[in-house]
Amino acid sequence: MRKVQVAPSPGGGTEFRHGPARAPGAAAGWSLATLIFGAGALLSQTLGAPLLIVATVGLFTAILVLLTADLWLGVTTIEFTHGRVSHRHAWLGVGRTRSWDSTQIREVRVRTGMTQQRTATQKARLWYDIEFDIAGRPPRPVLRHLPTRDEADAVASEMSLLLGARLPGRA
Repeated sequence: MRKVQVAPSPGGGTEFRHGPARAPGAAAGWSLATLIFGAGALLSQTLGAPLLIVATVGLFTAILVLLTADLWLGVTTIEFTHGRVSHRHAWLGVGRTRSWDSTQIREVRVRTGMTQQRTATQKARLWYDIEFDIAGRPPRPVLRHLPTRDEADAVASEMSLLLGARLPGRA
């Protein structure tokens, strides 16, 4: 089953939508790690650990909460309409939209994104990201955590065709 949905956009172009819980196994693992570090932060505070240790564990827990929330709640929409490309990443409908003139996007590339090491109960795994090479800016990931290289290549190829057949590169 394909994770990225492609459909006509309300503005008359093409829309790519990558919904929430796009990597549920990874999200569950990050959720467990977040709970463990959160419990560690509370325990270290309760046991009277030095403030530096409590603050460090608490900060790390806050970062894990954000990463985990993004895996569960993040929705990315990319719209190609009338020579413009809009990118929106949101949680529960709240997010930011960025737009570029389609001529600013020099290339659409697939790169290796998140990885999972082999464990006793799970095999090693890779997820893939799609990034835009935008003139005058560093490459920007626009779709993250695609489950297979084939899907990432197919989506990147579709986007490249919409941009005028600039074929996707491999990073």
